[in-house]
Amino acid sequence: MSANYFNENRKFIGFDGVLGRRDFIVNFLTVELIEGLIWYIPSLIVLLLKPDLLSKMFDMLISGPVQKPLLLIVGMAVLGLISVSLYYSSIVRRVRDILGEEDDNRVYLIASVLAVICYMGYTPVGFFFLAKWIVLFTLLYLICWSGKITANKPENPIIKFNWGAFWGTWIWGLMNKTPITLWAIPLSLTVGIVPFMLICGLKGNEWAYDKSTEDVDIKSFHNKQANFATAFNLTFPIIILAFFMFTGIFTYVGITQYSKVNPNFVDGLNVLFVKNQEYVAETSFDNIDLENGEYKFYFDPEDWSLLPKYTKISFFKSAIDYVVIRTDKDLYLSVASKDKSLREKRFKKFLEVAQNTKIYSTFNNEVLAEYQIEESVEKELLEDFSKNPKSVYKVLQSGYKFNDRPSIP
Repeated sequence: MSANYFNENRKFIGFDGVLGRRDFIVNFLTVELIEGLIWYIPSLIVLLLKPDLLSKMFDMLISGPVQKPLLLIVGMAVLGLISVSLYYSSIVRRVRDILGEEDDNRVYLIASVLAVICYMGYTPVGFFFLAKWIVLFTLLYLICWSGKITANKPENPIIKFNWGAFWGTWIWGLMNKTPITLWAIPLSLTVGIVPFMLICGLKGNEWAYDKSTEDVDIKSFHNKQANFATAFNLTFPIIILAFFMFTGIFTYVGITQYSKVNPNFVDGLNVLFVKNQEYVAETSFDNIDLENGEYKFYFDPEDWSLLPKYTKISFFKSAIDYVVIRTDKDLYLSVASKDKSLREKRFKKFLEVAQNTKIYSTFNNEVLAEYQIEESVEKELLEDFSKNPKSVYKVLQSGYKFNDRPSIP
């Protein structure tokens, strides 16, 4: 065997040497970042160029493992091949570290079996409960099992999780001369920002120490990074608020401008929005019956008794939305309209549906939730709605009637 057989190899791709747990996590997160972008970029293209396909994509994602369309199955299989191929070399080095033996045949055999198990997560088999647990256990095994080689190496005093780099990303990077963190700016508009933040936290100390032009001792370095962490922990709410404001404004302006030149884009979003609302209701309730002029939704009484009031209101509103979508979809989609008569029509529809909607117990058909407002109050609300909608909505909150202590089987 080579003299470098058990040397630590921390690269993203490479079959020589061994790989410690921390670097395996970094490589895994890198693959997750790449995988997220592989999904995100085509979805963004579809969103902009073919908005009518959005609803079909949504149907593919929410369908069960048996009903998954062939296109999605093939796409997941290809994505799995890319992902597993990218971190296969990391699995090989991690297994070599765990075994601590000079037996490449055994190392590659075990690594290949583990890679195949991980690949299960990208196949229809991976949608089943047991398969998901097997995949998760495999990854936890590779992450948590102490390596016989790297565990015996002297501890690197620099390597610690850097909370300043995690929360601050590119702002922290500018302060510590690590331009690689600037990738957080474009990634903040994608799903890749979360794994990248974790990578920054895991690698932050190494990046900052390597870029340091001053000859500082380890203790001073950690004290400086601790100050950054404290500062970013304190300003974290502001950073998050600024982030959501930036992305929200950017997204709103982008969608508004794009919608002006692409009317079909808005139609595609509306269809997707409606499907999402229907999916929320259908997955929230055990059964739905809209026959005979009464809208019945069924819920497990034991689960219902544990819900706080605001969640119960949310479930009831979800039921109302579902009914309005099924009975008058165009009216439901007119939520952004400023037309006075249309807004009043929506309000009347809400009251009509709400007072005919009930949530029942799946155990004994006991009423768990209903909406009741006296006829005189309803007339006053309809008259006041055009003058002061906000005050009317506050009064509407009093109409919810909940059974907080239903019979439990």
